[in-house]
Amino acid sequence: MTIELIVGEIDVEIEKLKRIRVILEQLLAPKSEGIPKPRRARVRSLPQVELQPEPRLVILPPKQRREYTRRVKQAAIEPKL
Repeated sequence: MTIELIVGEIDVEIEKLKRIRVILEQLLAPKSEGIPKPRRARVRSLPQVELQPEPRLVILPPKQRREYTRRVKQAAIEPKL
């Protein structure tokens, strides 16, 4: 690379930095005119209507009784001596 190319790239970077400085100075300067903020729409509450649930009749099947069966107990085994 030649020195002219290097100097040209440096000049381009300096110009970019100057533009950035101008933008930052504009942001930091106090503004006399305020930018209006968008207003939020008010949330309108809907009229509350008390709803009473309809009475429901639920018919269940008849309750089934448990059936018990006797279990066979194992006979006690005598230990071998």
